[in-house]
Amino acid sequence: MATSDTEISIRVAVIQVLGAIDGYSLLEDEEREKLCLLLFDEEAKVRKAVSQFVKGVWEEALDDRLVGKDKPSDEDRQRAGLKALAVLMVKWCKTLDKLIGDDEEDEDDADGEDDATARSNKRKEVAALIAMDHKGRIALAVEALWDEVDSVRDWESLLDLLLLDHSATTEDDASQDPSRPSRGQPNGKASTPDSVVDEAWRLDDLQESMLLEVLVTSLRRAKAEATGGKKGEEESVVNDITRELIKGLPRLFIKYQTDQNRIADVLLIPTFMNLDLYLEMRMMAGYNSLWDDVTKQFLSHSSLNVLTHAMSAIRHFMDATSLSNTNSTKILELEDELSTSLRDTVAGRDEIEVASFGEDEVLSLTSLCARLAVLFGSRNITGWIEEDEGGKQSSAWDILNALIERGRLGYKDEAMMIEQALQVLTLHLIWKGKCLTDEADPSPDDIRYKETLVTQRETLLEKLVEYAVGTQSNTAESVKRAVTTSPLLWTRIWH
Repeated sequence: MATSDTEISIRVAVIQVLGAIDGYSLLEDEEREKLCLLLFDEEAKVRKAVSQFVKGVWEEALDDRLVGKDKPSDEDRQRAGLKALAVLMVKWCKTLDKLIGDDEEDEDDADGEDDATARSNKRKEVAALIAMDHKGRIALAVEALWDEVDSVRDWESLLDLLLLDHSATTEDDASQDPSRPSRGQPNGKASTPDSVVDEAWRLDDLQESMLLEVLVTSLRRAKAEATGGKKGEEESVVNDITRELIKGLPRLFIKYQTDQNRIADVLLIPTFMNLDLYLEMRMMAGYNSLWDDVTKQFLSHSSLNVLTHAMSAIRHFMDATSLSNTNSTKILELEDELSTSLRDTVAGRDEIEVASFGEDEVLSLTSLCARLAVLFGSRNITGWIEEDEGGKQSSAWDILNALIERGRLGYKDEAMMIEQALQVLTLHLIWKGKCLTDEADPSPDDIRYKETLVTQRETLLEKLVEYAVGTQSNTAESVKRAVTTSPLLWTRIWH
């Protein structure tokens, strides 16, 4: 009833009864786990009702972690509490993932009325628990436990624990040859016996990733909670967060820069900072380094998740008007780097439309087009894309247009590159269209601007129509599907 009843009030009441029963240790471990999974339920009242029960489970896990420690310090309890939280969250998420898999198998295998009924009941329970994806689950759990579990609110301890080198163990340190250099740490310091993480709170990879997600959610919740608080409270909380992140964020970038899933979470963190503090604290070198860290991830990763999160951070930087001089310099450096990379990749080819590209070059061009699409989605760079230095070099528009022309060849390994290039040029036309003048008597420059836009639009539309319904090309199926959803093509159809 706690997991599948249609009445929320009944479910809440049953959860409270089960919590009271568990106070006498009468619930089996399997029953307790099922109850804990309601922390991810789609109903907020259910999540809130079970949070007190989950707190009790967490406290038991915390006490187990501290067994054998004589008079643990407050820091010990904080770190052990975070470890206990990570262990439980990973365990519960794995159980949910297994439920999803089992439910899919049951849907294929079950026969008969009884099986169908059982399958239907189970699906209701599963659906209620997996209404959101993995990222959404963490947000639900943090929200539900915010007022119950101290570790969820303690973003400073979360940050401190994540900055430790959890790959170092006592055994590693003891067996290390004294003549060899000691293990390095994210802050650049050498590993010493004091830096070895205690087993009571040493995290494995899954637990570390889990707590990084909890940190991001905790920072977001702390900032949002302060926004609706007393006058001046928001500024105070955000400034406290910013001061800690100024010290810790560079180390997170160093530690997680090669892991695309973790660095995607790290790239969300700058958006919680008051960037004006860099200027007030005369730490412009640190702000420049933060820009460099973000742009480095933008230029080195191809994951869409990483790119969009990096772009969110860049937008946050650009909104800091007091730092506009630095922002202008850095965004121009990013655009120059993209321009150089694009031209270097196609260098030495007179006819890009039919030239031969190696596998690495195709991957590089695909990543470049994806970065341009993400950047174009947030920033008007039409001037950059048309820049040809007075005819001395091909513009980015010419290069991308030539790459799109390769769609006629039907190379499957180039399909994603073609799709991303189409998106870039479509966004280019949309930005140009927004800047059209509506003056009754336009200037000669305005007339030339409109003529260029019309020419570019017709050039791109010709390719879209051919790839969608034409017979003169061997277009890959994925490119055809991408073309048929293009807003530019549908604008032409309806007009």
